[in-house]
Amino acid sequence: MIYQGFSNDMNTLKLAQIDFDSLEGNTTPSLAGDTLGEVINKFLPYVFAAAGALLFIYLIAGGFSYMTSGGDPKKTSAAQSQLTNAIIGIIVVLLAFILVQIVGKFFGLEAFSNIFG
Repeated sequence: MIYQGFSNDMNTLKLAQIDFDSLEGNTTPSLAGDTLGEVINKFLPYVFAAAGALLFIYLIAGGFSYMTSGGDPKKTSAAQSQLTNAIIGIIVVLLAFILVQIVGKFFGLEAFSNIFG
């Protein structure tokens, strides 16, 4: 039962209790009773996805700054620095992913090996 209404009997007092487990399409991750490793494992895909999206935006912004620098040496060097930082960021994210996979395989942690599927 999804909704349990009010009852006057004090032994069965149920005020607007919703059983969220019975709702269809419940996709929120449950963290109750999970170990720290399981919590981290649930959030890693979101962290990698957010890092990738932010780095892509940073790369696009750097390219736009480079295109609109108009030959000004200061603006051009700032845009090149931004592009370099974006590329270094992508490399760091990829190395972090590879390191997580290697650690997962080395220690036999299947949860780390199956982060993205």
